[in-house]
Amino acid sequence: MRRRHVAQRRWDEYADFVLAWMWTHPRDTVPHLDSRILHDPRECAACDIPALTAERRRLGIAFTGHRRRPGQVACEAEWPAPGLLAWIKRHRRRFSRRFEF
Repeated sequence: MRRRHVAQRRWDEYADFVLAWMWTHPRDTVPHLDSRILHDPRECAACDIPALTAERRRLGIAFTGHRRRPGQVACEAEWPAPGLLAWIKRHRRRFSRRFEF
């Protein structure tokens, strides 16, 4: 539980940075139109934004599609949405009967 709390604090700080960056760079946009997604710049030309890459490395947030190293937190875009998981658990029985092959 504590690890998720640390991860959420890092993600909140990164989100504040991204919003400030978007405010000061109105003509630029975040890559993939989702501020949670940021691939390694060597793998994706759209994600080659030095300010966002440096901030993500400073906060210890893994790039999207990468396994996290010790001391890093996982990419928020790869976290399952808590509301979605709760909905699936509530409706699992109904859908498992409907889609049996």
